[in-house]
Amino acid sequence: MVNRLLLFSFLEPSIGPKNVSSFKLNETAFNISWAPLRREESYGKVTFYNVNLEEVLSGGKCQKRSSPVNTVNTTATFIVLYELLLCSYYQVSVQAYTAVGPGPYSQPSEFETSKPGTPWGLKATNPGTTQVTLEWKEPELNTKEGLSYIVKYFGTKSYNTSFHDDGVKLADKSTTYTVKDLVPGSLYRFEVYGRSSVCGDGIPARLEKDVNTEMADHKPVIKDLPERTIVAAGALAILSCKVIEDPEISVTWSKDGNTSIPRAQFENDGRILAIKDVLPRDSGVYECKASNKFGESRTATILIVADVHDIFIASVIALSCIVFVLVVVIGVLIWRLRRTVANNRTTTSGKAFTDDVGQPDSPRDQHVSEPGSYMELHPRPLQEQLPAAPHYQALQGKNKAPEYYNVGFNKENKEKEDTEIYDEIGNARC
Repeated sequence: MVNRLLLFSFLEPSIGPKNVSSFKLNETAFNISWAPLRREESYGKVTFYNVNLEEVLSGGKCQKRSSPVNTVNTTATFIVLYELLLCSYYQVSVQAYTAVGPGPYSQPSEFETSKPGTPWGLKATNPGTTQVTLEWKEPELNTKEGLSYIVKYFGTKSYNTSFHDDGVKLADKSTTYTVKDLVPGSLYRFEVYGRSSVCGDGIPARLEKDVNTEMADHKPVIKDLPERTIVAAGALAILSCKVIEDPEISVTWSKDGNTSIPRAQFENDGRILAIKDVLPRDSGVYECKASNKFGESRTATILIVADVHDIFIASVIALSCIVFVLVVVIGVLIWRLRRTVANNRTTTSGKAFTDDVGQPDSPRDQHVSEPGSYMELHPRPLQEQLPAAPHYQALQGKNKAPEYYNVGFNKENKEKEDTEIYDEIGNARC
């Protein structure tokens, strides 16, 4: 027994504390507790417990944080952790220390801190025809870096169930924001919530009462009807008078100036006129008039009820005209293309003729035709002799069968050249 006690005195605790749990005190404080080790588990008296706290996830992001591990020592079997980060997941584990040393850590226990609180004191001020100003206060529980705020709105009209005007606006870190470009005469619901880079989107604060935008102080605005509306006989004719939404607008129709249209049916507060199985007598000028306390606006269209046969003939004529125009255009293009090709060929042939005929091969092929010029025949020198001047060939005493070639002289130079020739002959005789 003594030997066994001596052996235990040199051993560290064999296991970590069990039943490690967390209890939330507030959004950033938790109480961590565990069961003490028994004597046979610690192999000695436990001198203190070491609590290891690590932030593993933040803002729902599945990645380990780079923040340092925090350790705290205590002789009790619980500890309170304060000022934890919002929107974070923590792991906590405990190990027991004896005089010999520490034992292993317990199985980690996880807990999550809260998200930032909800903005409060939200109210709407200065509602106008197209804008509303919102004000609120920061949540009591906030992140260290602060929150940016998001404003959402949802617009409806009680008299038009298909109307919706929704949007999301970023207000940054301001606690006041004016929502613009709203639709007059609409009912809007507003929400504001905080957004953090760590925590993401928080819980929204909703305005207690929806806000009505004021009616526009101008006469109705109508989208123009087409100049003509062609409908086949026996079909359904529908004319739509599109007006900017205003519950106080009154819409009326008239045909050829008469407000009584027996065969017409009206829908959507008179904005849509429908005639079933239209007949030729339903043709005419249909006018839509929208009015409110600020004035009225009008738009009209000519309804033409055409027989199916007439519509077919008109379609054939229109198609024929289109085909004829296309044929003419294509013919003109082909004619211009052929003309261009022919001109290019003529230009090419003329250039080749000029290159072959227009330029003489040598000066001998040129005929002297200038005024004051004449031609003389002179014998051509033999191939083995050097060509001598024409006026010296007469002095050569050889009887050869001469060849002749043409030499041109100008009259003004002829007398001078004759004189020089005779002088040279006289000198030779001397």
